Amino acid sequence: MLLPRIKKLALGTKLLSVRVNCLVCLGKIIENLDKWLVLDEVLTLVMQMPSREPAVIMASVGILKLVLNSNKLGITKEILANKIIPFLVPLSIENGLSLQQVLLSNV
Repeated sequence: MLLPRIKKLALGTKLLSVRVNCLVCLGKIIENLDKWLVLDEVLTLVMQMPSREPAVIMASVGILKLVLNSNKLGITKEILANKIIPFLVPLSIENGLSLQQVLLSNV
């Protein structure tokens, strides 16, 4: 019930703070979600975020780190190679990010 509302709010607003807070909220509940829900809904939402502000990028990378480090979710090499890495590479050269943020996002 919560995930569709978060998704609608995150994609429907133009306010940076609302988008970041939606991503933070997702990060807090991600361990309680089913693997397929995370793969189909959460990762899709992160990759659909229309803004490329540093705060949104860092929040998105934080969610991806949680997903990748979770033993429960068990992300496969195929998902990593086909979805996550192609999403992250262009973000690493985003003009708004500082060198420290780029380094933190690649750890």
